[in-house]
Amino acid sequence: MAKELPVSEEQWEWLGQTLSRHANAKMAPDVIKLVMPGVRLLEYKDNAAIVVENDIGYAMYVIYQGRVLVVRKGNKIAELETGDFFGEISLVTRAPRTATVKAVKNCQVFELAWRAINATTECFPQLMQAIQAAAATRIEETAQKDRQPTT
Repeated sequence: MAKELPVSEEQWEWLGQTLSRHANAKMAPDVIKLVMPGVRLLEYKDNAAIVVENDIGYAMYVIYQGRVLVVRKGNKIAELETGDFFGEISLVTRAPRTATVKAVKNCQVFELAWRAINATTECFPQLMQAIQAAAATRIEETAQKDRQPTT
């Protein structure tokens, strides 16, 4: 179970910089607060599932602090850390989650619900373009891993 945390000005600044870097477009923190309703900062304890494979997902996540383990069909496929994001495939495709993502030790993530992302597309279309491109890349990487023989 996640614990919702208050978001400080410094954390909004960090989120703005991180999203700007991924989208290759400047996103001011004060504008993000206005156009991204429903962004939440959540804390997960060690080994807690943030998303579960095959569940329907309506949000993506940006790791603010800590690391996460990505597991698909019981196999570790990645470890992500501060500044990385996940959950974009379900957000873009509306398909079930392709993997389970668990916190490694305590972890804090920004949850960006579909309505928050959608609200930014008018002001920052580059963000949705970057998310869609990342989703396409990860879909292809997942397909390649699925084609590899298991040992």
